[in-house]
Amino acid sequence: MAKLILRISIAFVLLGVFATNSFSAVKTIRPDQFMIQETDKAVNQSPLFASSNSFTEHALFNAVVKLPAGKIIKTIMFYHQGTGVGIPDVTVETSILFYRTAADGTTDEIARLGSDQKTIGFIPITAETIHFPKIRRGYIYWFYIYSKNINSWIGNIQVTYK
Repeated sequence: MAKLILRISIAFVLLGVFATNSFSAVKTIRPDQFMIQETDKAVNQSPLFASSNSFTEHALFNAVVKLPAGKIIKTIMFYHQGTGVGIPDVTVETSILFYRTAADGTTDEIARLGSDQKTIGFIPITAETIHFPKIRRGYIYWFYIYSKNINSWIGNIQVTYK
């Protein structure tokens, strides 16, 4: 009887471990956490969005993200808003490049995503392909973020991993 109870207890512990590992987690990077890359350019930056503060010049940002080693990246998404709906001369473009860099300086591109849509409100943009999805120890994971102009807004970036 004691062996049966022990086996059942072990089964429940193992079931709990597998159930815990089956849930996904989301890491969110807010626009006010982005680091400005070109300090000589004017930018808009708040907890809600980041963009260039010019009609004719772009803005570049980056953001480092800490992810747990051993997990698998499932989705990479950011929110895009292209203001200027109904105004023909307005162009918009946002893009995100996601990289990992090793201690020796070797850099791998994990994903590339972007949009040039004019929108009313933010829309999610998801990476179609994720290269090197396994999160490895010893790498720095970071985003390179681009806003074409004042009409090209970038919202939160989200990485879902399991």
